[in-house]
Amino acid sequence: MTPYKQKSIPLISIEHEEKLIKEKKFSSVYILVGEENFLADEFINIISQNTIEENSLNFEIFSNDEIEFETIFLNANQISLSSGLFFNESRKVIVIRNFEIGRKKKNEETFFNYIENPSPNTILVLHFPKLDTKTEIAKKISEQCKMISCKKLSEEYLIDWIEKAFRKKNKTISKNLCYQILTYIGNSLNDINNAVLKIILYVNHKHVIEESDIVAQLKDIREKKIFELENAIGNKDIKTSIFYLYQLMDAGESCVKIVAFLSNYFLRGLNLKNSWMPHPTKYSMEEIQTAISILLEIDVNLKTIATTNEKKIYIMTNLIYRIINQNKLSFY
Repeated sequence: MTPYKQKSIPLISIEHEEKLIKEKKFSSVYILVGEENFLADEFINIISQNTIEENSLNFEIFSNDEIEFETIFLNANQISLSSGLFFNESRKVIVIRNFEIGRKKKNEETFFNYIENPSPNTILVLHFPKLDTKTEIAKKISEQCKMISCKKLSEEYLIDWIEKAFRKKNKTISKNLCYQILTYIGNSLNDINNAVLKIILYVNHKHVIEESDIVAQLKDIREKKIFELENAIGNKDIKTSIFYLYQLMDAGESCVKIVAFLSNYFLRGLNLKNSWMPHPTKYSMEEIQTAISILLEIDVNLKTIATTNEKKIYIMTNLIYRIINQNKLSFY
């Protein structure tokens, strides 16, 4: 089928579809669109919780490379072995992760033949991580199937997601603190969910989440980011170094503290007795000494010159380039 660009197909939210599923109003085929695996897993769990009762033999889950393309639809058309035991009330559920139709015309025909006439006894869930919703093929799929959004969430939606996750556990948290969690963790929903659960366990019966609760539980994550920053600079990887630098600064880490951590990192390179500790092995002794001099210079500047946040970003970005390139650029 010739791909052609059109308006993006609207996708259904998991929250909207969950209400129907809980009322046992199932669709025969669900198409999960997007690369956020956490959301895909969430939807699969909703399906399983509302279909699997006594018999777990009715639930099958495969990765696309674990099963032949035609076998997926042959299995979907087979009557469940246990359907007689449950008087046809039991539905078979088949989930395929990382599903792709591919370029074979036969695959496309098999796929569309099934979704145009799906088995009434099967719920087929296909996760398309990279389906382009502006193509003709996506439009044709949407005419037959419910298409559920599993796309990566924007920062605004992530903050809402964090707030709702706490609310489900009868906890209250401000949007400002939700953003703070985001700056600590990054935009991985799986990591964010783990952090939320960790904080909930920590506060126990307390209903209002405070900044001290977040710091107490997520400070180790900040320390890990400092380690990752040191490791990236040690590997002379500018892009990754700047990524972790900005993450630390967004999380509120003091620039003076970051410089102090990096100074200790390079000082360890001068002390061969402690060679078991993380230190810059890819730098010559001369480069290490130059890096220490640059860090000392920046430390003095940060402590003696009043700077805006924007200026600090320039100074710290310049610091990364100067250490890794050993080339004294100047933004200030």
